[in-house]
Amino acid sequence: MIRIRREALGVAIRNFSPSLIRISDMQEQKARIKVQGQIKHGRLVPIQESTERWTELRLEDGTTIRMKPVATRVVRLPRQYDGNGSPIYVVQSTNVLDVAAPEHLCHLDDATSTEVH
Repeated sequence: MIRIRREALGVAIRNFSPSLIRISDMQEQKARIKVQGQIKHGRLVPIQESTERWTELRLEDGTTIRMKPVATRVVRLPRQYDGNGSPIYVVQSTNVLDVAAPEHLCHLDDATSTEVH
């Protein structure tokens, strides 16, 4: 990676979009992340592109659950490598769920109900 200090860019900095400057700055941000109960220090690596596919589960009761993980943050741990010599990355994510249950399992008395049994 080539690093250019902002001061070195001088007048040319006006030609760059602020979002481009922020992206390059993010590549250098330090980050703390919890891994197996311990706080680890690493480098935040911006997500350039993400393809999130759905996993579809068809249950015996007729329900279909679709889920997909959505990566929210990636941190590379410095000087830590796997058995193949590749750097260790920790990915924080959240799951998005979509449930399509048969009518006989649904309870529609209160549209705002989120009670779980």
